[in-house]
Amino acid sequence: MKKQQQTPLPTLYCTVGLPFSGKAAWAACQGLPVVSLAANETVIDGGGKVTQKTKATTEPLAFTRQLIECLFAAGNQVVILLAENLTKKERAYWQNPDAWQTIFREFKISEKEAIRKAVAAGVGKQQVLTIQEKAKKYEMLNQ
Repeated sequence: MKKQQQTPLPTLYCTVGLPFSGKAAWAACQGLPVVSLAANETVIDGGGKVTQKTKATTEPLAFTRQLIECLFAAGNQVVILLAENLTKKERAYWQNPDAWQTIFREFKISEKEAIRKAVAAGVGKQQVLTIQEKAKKYEMLNQ
């Protein structure tokens, strides 16, 4: 009797890091499907091109997770989640060991460097304050 080969679980790569740490640039260069939590938040919260059908979805996290599940169901073996994932709790949400393996890719950047890049990109004071707040709650992967 032949052993039935078990197909490997698909892989979800989750980015981890402060704004302006290079997550989006890395994700764009991989040639893989990318699901962006921030883009989904924009669409759901009304900042994007919202239709009546997309307006029915009100929870960005759940919607993003459904998109990931759909990409795996469509046969994709690797998907990238573009999100900050700054805390252990945020990272735990994306794990689903029965359906996929989750790998976290950390983009290390100091708060000072993130702010320098943000200012160079022309962001306002509110975005700088947001980076400072996020830096305070950031739990690095090896903690």
